[in-house]
Amino acid sequence: MEWPDASLGCPEPGMMYAQVVTPGYKIHLSCGEELFTYHSDCGSRVVYCESGTKEP
Repeated sequence: MEWPDASLGCPEPGMMYAQVVTPGYKIHLSCGEELFTYHSDCGSRVVYCESGTKEP
């Protein structure tokens, strides 16, 4: 993925993020009927994205 900024597609209210295209990954994990989505950069940063967040 190429995220539009350093929020990795999951901005937190009130936070500011560097406006730079950030390469990374969209990770989907499932457990039973539940689906969990995480976004990462190409380094060590991983963020959980709750449903309803805007994803490219």
